Amino acid sequence: MPLIQQFDRLLALDVHKKIAVGFQLVHSQAVQQLKLWITQGALGRVESIRVHGCSPRSAEYYARAPWAGKMASDGRPVFDGPATNPLSHWFHNIMYLSGGKLDEFGLPVDVEAELYRVRPIESYDLVCMRGHMDSGASFQYAVTHATEQAVPCKLEVIGSKGRAWIVENSVVAKNNLGLPEQARPCAGPILESWRQFVRFARAQQSRVATRLEDTRGYVLATNAALVSSGGIHDISQTWRRGGSDISHPDLAALVEHSFAEWKMFSEVKVGWTRPCRSIIVRDLPHLEMGVLWRQRLRDSFR
Repeated sequence: MPLIQQFDRLLALDVHKKIAVGFQLVHSQAVQQLKLWITQGALGRVESIRVHGCSPRSAEYYARAPWAGKMASDGRPVFDGPATNPLSHWFHNIMYLSGGKLDEFGLPVDVEAELYRVRPIESYDLVCMRGHMDSGASFQYAVTHATEQAVPCKLEVIGSKGRAWIVENSVVAKNNLGLPEQARPCAGPILESWRQFVRFARAQQSRVATRLEDTRGYVLATNAALVSSGGIHDISQTWRRGGSDISHPDLAALVEHSFAEWKMFSEVKVGWTRPCRSIIVRDLPHLEMGVLWRQRLRDSFR
């Protein structure tokens, strides 16, 4: 997970736009159907996009690699967590679906975020975010690795005419407008991602689905989230459930509540939460590793 200044240096080197980024979920049939409905105007003006889900990770997950659950590894930023690794594809799709054309991605304007750690790790395993895109649509994102039970990720687009949604592992997008739910042939998003890149490398198509520049909004939003949260906050031991796998017994309900009511966790009035502040993304030219490590972000950006 790069810092925004690292990303911009890399982007400056990609003068021929040949770097592809493997956010493969944009290749899924359901996401492509959502994008088509949006660009055709079937949902009307997109007013909001929101995602929620719970994807538990065990102690073995955090022991599998030196970067798992870390803020940095070998002196390089990692910022590992649900929004910046396993469930990042879902957040990236907020950027994708807020773009007005088939191959366009939106950019965030402002971001609010709360990041927490349930397990004794450096990084976070619980996050909620909220903000606005340059298209005018608002977004919300609430996910965690720290629940006992899985809740499949759900992405919902609310438009002026109606709404549409996809659920994890679904091959079709559903809606409340009677639009046909078409399952187009697809070998799977990961394989399709590789096939598309090969076609691009052979000059058989003009671009890949996700170019490097298309991920700038994602990097900006996740960097801004750390600043907005004022670092990563520990959930007190009194609120945790111990044992072989540390988890929080009420987190799934909290994530569901956040999604349904469009609220930040602190607005649900849970005892361990901390309020955040809104960050204007254009005011975030860089994020210093030293600040990231010390987690004095709130004071450093006043």
